[in-house]
Amino acid sequence: MSLTVEQKRVARLLALGRTQRATARQVGVDPRTIRRWLTGNPTFVEFIEKQRESVSSEDEVTTALYDLLYDPSPNIRIQAARELRRGNTSAPPSGDDDADILSTWK
Repeated sequence: MSLTVEQKRVARLLALGRTQRATARQVGVDPRTIRRWLTGNPTFVEFIEKQRESVSSEDEVTTALYDLLYDPSPNIRIQAARELRRGNTSAPPSGDDDADILSTWK
């Protein structure tokens, strides 16, 4: 089962230690939706665990830039991708769309 962009963004924020309520507000989903994903979607839970492993090695700036790759504004997504491509940042986690987004800039 494939995850949506929203689910991946929520997973990344939860892996960073944000609360379900704060994450729901930031992403624009209902907190009950996140609870439903956590209890009924093993793929989502596995993705969070993978994210936890990768975000522990990222600095705050890199984490913020990766999060901006999911911003609704195309201009912000493009600028974040440019900054990530230009800087010395950690590689995106395996199985994440960040790698696909960044590869378009190579």
